[in-house]
Amino acid sequence: MENTLYKNSLIRAAVALLVGIFLVVCPGFVAGSLVAIIGAAILLSGIASIVQFFRVRKDMSLVSGIVGVIAGLVLLFRPDFVLAYVMIVLALVLFVFAVEEIIRLVKMKVGWPFFVLPVALAVLGIVILFQPVEAMKLAVTLFGVAIIIYAVSEFVTANKIRKFYS
Repeated sequence: MENTLYKNSLIRAAVALLVGIFLVVCPGFVAGSLVAIIGAAILLSGIASIVQFFRVRKDMSLVSGIVGVIAGLVLLFRPDFVLAYVMIVLALVLFVFAVEEIIRLVKMKVGWPFFVLPVALAVLGIVILFQPVEAMKLAVTLFGVAIIIYAVSEFVTANKIRKFYS
């Protein structure tokens, strides 16, 4: 059993390390690939809806099928475009929420330390708004770094398991 725990821990660590390195080295590819995979799934769903329309003759399946095919094709062949617009929407939401919080704090007449986080979030929203693709790549890279840190932790745990049971 202890040998199995050790091997499982090593496998988890190795897989996490490989995934983390891949995310750090190829963040744009990873983000774009995820969008393309989602696009392929939506495209297939749209095609299935269109086929269903011609078999059952329900007009909503034709409409949803056409929308699915168009959306799927856009996601599949223009993932960078989709990522940029998703990031822009998220940046706008972040900025609006941060400004709303700042206005609320001004009305409450609180001290300057309360403004640090909402101002930082508003600035972050502006930065993401003007560099949406780079922001997405940075987020994927940071996630990759976090996974690499997890992998190192898992390697340490595997070593402790081996020592504990020997």
